Amino acid sequence: MVVESHPVAEPPVDTVEQFAADLRELRGRAGDPTLAALSHHIGISKSVISEALTGRRLPTERTVAKLVEALGGERAVWISRRRALDPRARSEQPGSEQGCSE
Repeated sequence: MVVESHPVAEPPVDTVEQFAADLRELRGRAGDPTLAALSHHIGISKSVISEALTGRRLPTERTVAKLVEALGGERAVWISRRRALDPRARSEQPGSEQGCSE
């Protein structure tokens, strides 16, 4: 019997730019609120929101959480994606904190 093998597609590599593009898509699905309206609603400056939406830099977890919640997204999914993109988070291993006593 011949078993056909199908190549397993690797998941696409996530980038800060793709993360921002997906945030913009989420914003669009939420009715495309203005930066001013979002800023007023979540208490984060328009410039920080703009940076998050353009991909100039990776937004903080706080910014992602508040923005995604305001836009109706799944907070845990977005925070997980953000952590995967953070080079500091990738270099830290659980339980590797020095000086940690149990």
